[in-house]
Amino acid sequence: MAQKEETNAPREKTAFSRSWIRLNLGLRGFTIQSFAKKHGVKAGTVGKVFTVPYPRMERLIADTLGLPPEIIWPSRYDSAGRPNRRNRWYDRGRRKNNTESFDVNQKKD
Repeated sequence: MAQKEETNAPREKTAFSRSWIRLNLGLRGFTIQSFAKKHGVKAGTVGKVFTVPYPRMERLIADTLGLPPEIIWPSRYDSAGRPNRRNRWYDRGRRKNNTESFDVNQKKD
């Protein structure tokens, strides 16, 4: 009979799922709500880390789990462990479709 792989064993080179993170926070005595309360933020703020890059929450969760953030969210970090993020405000002005100028005084037809 084959041995069962442990539930909390990390997978290689893939992002950890929300359920894996919640499970391991739970094993350390935290819910998302209690984790948020401990760090002085709202639960929705902690939950944001599951959908968008959020460096502060990534670090706090990673420190609690005892892993570096680049292991938990590999797509958000480069091979050297630096955040792999682009500045969305900078990119806004560089879009190809943003070639028209906007005139505030322009009347609608």
